[in-house]
Amino acid sequence: MTRNTLPTTSPGTVLGTPAAPLRGYVLGYRGYRLALRQPLRRLEVPTDVVTVAPAFEGTMSLTDAVSPAPAAAFGSVAAGLRRTATIAEHAGVLHGLAVSLTPQGAFRAFGPPAGSPTGSPGG
Repeated sequence: MTRNTLPTTSPGTVLGTPAAPLRGYVLGYRGYRLALRQPLRRLEVPTDVVTVAPAFEGTMSLTDAVSPAPAAAFGSVAAGLRRTATIAEHAGVLHGLAVSLTPQGAFRAFGPPAGSPTGSPGG
C-alpha cells in the first residue's frame, strides 16, 4: 500500500492507494478513527464495490433500509453487492480499516460464496 499524500477527508481518516499489482482488484484503503460525543446513524447506499472492514474498536449495527428487521451488531464487516440501502449505526466510537475491492478482487481473495458452484465470478 502506498500512503496517499492528499488531504484526508476528516481529521480521523487516512486514505491509501493500492500497490500497482493490486490496482485491478483493490480500489483503495481508508483507515478511520471516530470518537464522537453522540451515536451516529447513516444511510449506506448500494454500490458495485465489495468492502471488507476489520474493526479495531467499536461495533456497528446494520439493518436493511427497505426490509427492516432487528439490527445485528458487528465488529468487523464484509459487505458485498446489494440492491438496497443499509442503515448503519454506531455509538460514536469506531476505529478500523475499510478496504474497497472490485467484485473480481473479492472473488480472487475469498472465492465463491459457501454453497455456490465453483468457477469464475458471475458463473
